[in-house]
Amino acid sequence: MLIITSGFVAGPGAPHPAIDPALVTDILWAFSPLSDGLEHIRSRGTAGRVDLVFFYLAGDTQKAVSDKARALCLTALSRSPLLQGWHLMGEEDGPP
Repeated sequence: MLIITSGFVAGPGAPHPAIDPALVTDILWAFSPLSDGLEHIRSRGTAGRVDLVFFYLAGDTQKAVSDKARALCLTALSRSPLLQGWHLMGEEDGPP
């Protein structure tokens, strides 16, 4: 099992600055490819922030799994209307 931590932060104009972390988990599952080996997502939130922990099956390198988790987060952020105005933690100014 490989573990990746990440999170979302609400931008200043986010229409939904407080989101139920369980709803964020559901959104992530909706966009998660079965082939990625994601087994579990743990989420915890406060106003304007959702902390995430992803649990992936071992089989890939830590870097490959980290890339999968990042891609999943970016997909959810770009495609879910409820996450409009939210950003990947550490990338508030956009992806590097």
